[in-house]
Amino acid sequence: MQQLGEGAIDNPESGWQPLRDRLQKDLYAAGGILPIQMRVVLRQLSSLRSLTVKAYENEGGVLGVAAQYVAEVADSVAKYASTDPTTVRGVLRELVNPADRSKTRDISLDLLANRCANTLDSTKFGRMLEQLKTEGMLRDRADESGARRWRLDHDFLALAIEELDRRENDIHAFSTNMLKHYEL
Repeated sequence: MQQLGEGAIDNPESGWQPLRDRLQKDLYAAGGILPIQMRVVLRQLSSLRSLTVKAYENEGGVLGVAAQYVAEVADSVAKYASTDPTTVRGVLRELVNPADRSKTRDISLDLLANRCANTLDSTKFGRMLEQLKTEGMLRDRADESGARRWRLDHDFLALAIEELDRRENDIHAFSTNMLKHYEL
């Protein structure tokens, strides 16, 4: 067991220095660091089991850390809006462009509300959107007619939502296959 003072912060060569270098490489991979990527990754570093490249890779790198961020925000917003995380994730999924899953899209408040009408009343729905905006996940604007439109704060979040969906679908498929195996 490690003694206090033997961790990555006190002994940078044991983990933090290589992790910092790896983060810099990964975040610069697209030619520059986006502020949203930096905010998400730095916020999620505390969720790593240790500040090492191995822990970071086990989480799935930048995209995995971002997917974990989306999951945590969805959970906290669900509590705030008195709904379930599945509903919040469904709203986030609606804002991912179906033609290009790496991009966000604008959706009118009315259309978004109609797609969630079965699960949330208008008060909870409004609280949920405002809290997602406060958390930096969404932004809104008025279109030419003055109608309110919503979108993800950045395309990077669309990628994170897609990664979260992929992970959840993989877990679902795995558990379904395990159940089939044990039913035989």
